Amino acid sequence: MDWWKDFSATVQSFATVIVAALGGIWAYWKFGLGQERFPHIETAADIQFVGQHGKYWIDKAKMGVELLRQRARVGPPHQSIKNC
Repeated sequence: MDWWKDFSATVQSFATVIVAALGGIWAYWKFGLGQERFPHIETAADIQFVGQHGKYWIDKAKMGVELLRQRARVGPPHQSIKNC
């Protein structure tokens, strides 16, 4: 009966190692390969002069940053946000 205890402990150890390795491979396949190494970022800046008040200029500045995903496997698809 003692050999059965040793045999089942050995099988359990091998099964634990195999399941941990398969879990790591699955996690890398699911999340690691989908990451971008160098994401493509677009920036924009716009300045509009509204008017002049005495010796001061009144201006309006708009700035935007947009992250474009080219081959992302994880997360929602790229969506544009439009001003209402």
